[in-house]
Amino acid sequence: PWTQLAEEKFVALGWHIFSCSNGYPVFWHNGGTYGFCSFVGFSAQKRRAVVILTNSDTRLDDIGHEILSTENMEFLQDEEPLLSD
Repeated sequence: PWTQLAEEKFVALGWHIFSCSNGYPVFWHNGGTYGFCSFVGFSAQKRRAVVILTNSDTRLDDIGHEILSTENMEFLQDEEPLLSD
């Protein structure tokens, strides 16, 4: 089940949803308490996810959305993983 909040904003089972410029949906959620903030988001079609944790009360939504946007995810496409077995 989902609910439309605005023209391009939706919520489904507690996850916010927006569409990237290519039309793929991005699912995300944020939180914060007592000087700490977090953001988690993913695009299943692009197989990309981001988790941001900080000891600041500054909202991270814009940073998370920017990282998950199509143009900014492309630079990761051919990169080797930072950690490997």
